[in-house]
Amino acid sequence: MNIFEMHSQLPEPLRNSHIYITGGTGFLGSWLQELVCGLNDEFDFKIKATIASRSFDKFKIKHPHLVKRKEFKFQPIDVRNLVELPHDTTHIIHAAATSNRDHFASFPTSSFENNVDAALHIFRLANQLSSIQNILLVSSSQVYGRQHSDVQAIKEDSFGGALSSFDTNAIYAESKRSCESAAASFLTEMKLPISVARPFSFVGPYQSLDLPWAITNFMQEALRGGPIHIMSDGSVVRGLMYASDFANWILHITAYAKPRSVYNVGSPEPIDLLSLAKMIRSFFKNEPQIITSLGNNSSGGERKMVPNVDKAKKELQLKVTVNLENAIQRSMEWHAMGKGRNA
Repeated sequence: MNIFEMHSQLPEPLRNSHIYITGGTGFLGSWLQELVCGLNDEFDFKIKATIASRSFDKFKIKHPHLVKRKEFKFQPIDVRNLVELPHDTTHIIHAAATSNRDHFASFPTSSFENNVDAALHIFRLANQLSSIQNILLVSSSQVYGRQHSDVQAIKEDSFGGALSSFDTNAIYAESKRSCESAAASFLTEMKLPISVARPFSFVGPYQSLDLPWAITNFMQEALRGGPIHIMSDGSVVRGLMYASDFANWILHITAYAKPRSVYNVGSPEPIDLLSLAKMIRSFFKNEPQIITSLGNNSSGGERKMVPNVDKAKKELQLKVTVNLENAIQRSMEWHAMGKGRNA
């Protein structure tokens, strides 16, 4: 069934819009483009999008069908070097960010600067536009800090507690908190219409298996025949949303969110890492072995990161249309065909 027909409303405010997307050739950006194509082809939305990215050369090789689309214009540029935005831009999705935790560990200073400076620059350029309707800052669930063990699902007004300022694992989270603070500043002083999306964990085609996340590590090791290594006892809990739902929620928030609104984006369906590894291996005739680090609970993140998405459901009528098992199956099939190698 068409993903748009499974929701009670289409993102009507995006009809005839011009969306400026930063970080538009990554995992999220690729899916945003696919959904824009669907809205244009099936519902005559007449959306056009300008997509800024530092990775356009790789993108055009992997996604020639998107590069050829007439509604897309690509800018192979670091957004911090932009001089201006297209004058008729109506919506901005600022998704460009350095998020790889290995890169943050190796180059924390430049990584922090990249994220904060890019957000500040986009807000300054947006302030020069007369036609801007909404700016969506794609933040992170990491801004919630260290969650208490009794928290079952994280709400938008949750704050578990500050991470240590000298913990390198906290630098990414703090860079995103700084971006949100910048958004609040521009919203208050310049009256820019900024809203925030806080993504959790995701899975789907176009996702690189080289990313240092549990789900990507598990799939990559399973496809190689195993074993699947869990760098903890497997009790860490996550919620995984499928890529098409991820992108669809972002488009709806861009369309309908009021200034200063914050929405969680993710699946409220919890799964521990051991169960996730078992689900992945179940797709193989010769099931790969699973190896846990018994007694080791250092997952490089929080013990439980599952969103409460009641706000998005109530205010925007959004829903999860692909359950976890189907999400994993679709992802594994895509990667098994070799489409995701070196993505």
